[in-house]
Amino acid sequence: MKKTIIAALILASLMTACTAKPNVPEATAQPEASAPAVVTEEAAKDEKVSFETTDINGSAVSMSDFSDKKVVMINFWETWCPPCVDEMPDIEELYEKYRDSGFAVLGVFASSTDAEVLSLINELGITYSVFGVTESLTKYQTQYVPTTIFVDGSGKLLTKEPYVGSKSHDEWENIITSLLG
Repeated sequence: MKKTIIAALILASLMTACTAKPNVPEATAQPEASAPAVVTEEAAKDEKVSFETTDINGSAVSMSDFSDKKVVMINFWETWCPPCVDEMPDIEELYEKYRDSGFAVLGVFASSTDAEVLSLINELGITYSVFGVTESLTKYQTQYVPTTIFVDGSGKLLTKEPYVGSKSHDEWENIITSLLG
């Protein structure tokens, strides 16, 4: 009985977050309370998120493109992370539902290849912007994926800590609607 409970707890933790080690598709448990998943000290001091890059489709994208948005969800994920992939359709649905209310989503990957990412976003029907991590965004990553931060249209962080691990559709919707006000 005890082994069954332990196995269930391990499985549950594997379903919420993966270790974000470049090129190592190995899922591990979420961080323990003694090892908080926070962004870098540099990111915590920053007043605004800023970046300029090219998305997976070759289009220029920068934080200034979202200046008219109330809430921008920046979701760090990888193709090899099952919890990341599992929550993407929910995030897409919420993007479609709230984008006219001032909501945008940016999907950011680091170790997955462009080909893997293109294949996955086409398979899932993802329409929000997806691009490789930029140097300016690395400081907002934790060692786990998915990790999500929320900013306003000017890039100002809307929450103190990143959200580490996947969330259900309803959990994300509650967070999004509370931030949209």
